[in-house]
Amino acid sequence: MARIWRIFYIDPFNRDELAGIAALDRLASSWRDYAARRLQSGRIEDWAKRLEGHEAGGD
Repeated sequence: MARIWRIFYIDPFNRDELAGIAALDRLASSWRDYAARRLQSGRIEDWAKRLEGHEAGGD
């Protein structure tokens, strides 16, 4: 879990680690999907709605 936390929140564009996480069969598919999407898009997900209860920049 420390590896996943570090990659998602500390070193979010480490492509080698993201590819490794996307390939971890033992990891929940939702986390593997996040890694794969980040690799594909090159962007960090917008978590504002989930964390704050509304869209980023909205009231």
